[in-house]
Amino acid sequence: MSIPEFVIRLCVIVAIGIIIGIERQIGGHHIEIKTTFLIAIGTFAFCMIEILLGYPDIRMSANIVTGIGFLCSGVIFKNGFTVNGLNTSATLWSTSGISILVAYGYFKYAFIITGAMVLLNIVLNITAKKIKPIKVLVDNDSNAYQINVICMKDDVNRIKESIYEQVIKDNNIVNAIAVNSITPDKFRICVKIGTAHNDEYFVKLTNHVFDMNVLSVSYEKLDQ
Repeated sequence: MSIPEFVIRLCVIVAIGIIIGIERQIGGHHIEIKTTFLIAIGTFAFCMIEILLGYPDIRMSANIVTGIGFLCSGVIFKNGFTVNGLNTSATLWSTSGISILVAYGYFKYAFIITGAMVLLNIVLNITAKKIKPIKVLVDNDSNAYQINVICMKDDVNRIKESIYEQVIKDNNIVNAIAVNSITPDKFRICVKIGTAHNDEYFVKLTNHVFDMNVLSVSYEKLDQ
């Protein structure tokens, strides 16, 4: 392979890595342009080893797919009830596949896939937010709520246990309970709940908790 041809392929993969990175960064995802660029150019470099040595039998490509899979798992994390990073992880994995196409000289196919991936990431992200689950088809923990209570230090255990018992009694799931001090005398109790109930139930629940002699109580619906 001549140097000019190598440089052309390198420029193509740099452009593709930057385009994909811009889409991720504009969308506020947890990677930057340099992340997609490094994955793209790294994959390209590994594939070029086979090509330059004269035996491109795609074994290197197969190992890259596996290796990138482990790397992508690093951007997946659980935040409360929400698993974040799956879409970004899949995007990085796809970027690696596109890089392999460029390394083997399939520029047109690489650009077509890049355009489709960037466009569909944008369009489907908007569409997904408009699709609501059908209540009769979802699991019992399909809705995620959090109860926030502020009370005096001496009342923490009593209120925490009372909330837990009431939530379980109403066929909900307690996913997490956290207690944090605000001042030496005041504490905040946060209870994360998986439930099939809606806002009307939590209005009644917060009213019930307020009657337990707390300083304040509120609830919020968490994104999933």
